[in-house]
Amino acid sequence: MSGTINKQWFLYQEKEVFQDKRQKKLILGIPNELEKGENRICLTPESVHILVSMGHEVLIQRGAGNNAYYGDTEYADAGAMIVETLGEVYTADVVLKATFCRGYGLYARPASDSFPSETL
Repeated sequence: MSGTINKQWFLYQEKEVFQDKRQKKLILGIPNELEKGENRICLTPESVHILVSMGHEVLIQRGAGNNAYYGDTEYADAGAMIVETLGEVYTADVVLKATFCRGYGLYARPASDSFPSETL
């Protein structure tokens, strides 16, 4: 079967190509949700465990999971680093929130506004 491409050949080539590529470690941050009545959190302890096992780092502001009934201990046990301040969370590569980001010079659309109907 010379000259044909089969699954084994393709997988071997893929392994050779990506063997030297190192996946970038991401630092993910989760701040406390400040909106009144907001009980959601973007990552559960189970999802934190998966991300940490993949080599990523997760920063969670102390108490961020309380309204969703996840304690700091559960997140720490899953591998997250519990931080005290919003500033520490915003050092992350990516910040995950259930509501809009506010502060630290970030653009935040007020909740009452709607997206413009015009396209660019």
